[in-house]
Amino acid sequence: MSKIVRLTTTDNPHDPVNDFGAWWDFDHMKGYNSSERLAAWLTSSADLPSEMQEEIQEEAIDEIVSLNLTGVDTKFVLEV
Repeated sequence: MSKIVRLTTTDNPHDPVNDFGAWWDFDHMKGYNSSERLAAWLTSSADLPSEMQEEIQEEAIDEIVSLNLTGVDTKFVLEV
C-alpha cells in the first residue's frame, strides 16, 4: 500500500487530494499559502526518481509541521 502526503491545516475542512480547488481556496483565503511554503522549503530535483521526491516532500512536511509556524500546520495522509 502506498500513501499520498500533503501539508494542510487543522482548520481546513477540505481534502487536499480529492477536493484540491476548495482546499486551495480556503488555504489562501486564510493566508496560509501552504503549497507555496512547502515549495519554498523543498530541496529536490526533477532528475530524482518520483519515490525519492515523495520522500523528500514528506520530510519537508514533517519539518514544517514540527515548527508549526502558523499554529495550525498538520500532515494529511491518504492511503491508496
